[in-house]
Amino acid sequence: MKGDLRVHFLAIALANVMSVQSMFIDLVFDGIAGSVATIR
Repeated sequence: MKGDLRVHFLAIALANVMSVQSMFIDLVFDGIAGSVATIR
């Protein structure tokens, strides 16, 4: 039971990290696209 809970918590943490990473990547790409647009 305790092991299952730990795996469940790990899965939630991993999902959170993944969503934060994708959000960060989106922000970075938006920033790069914005810089390129302003340079041109």
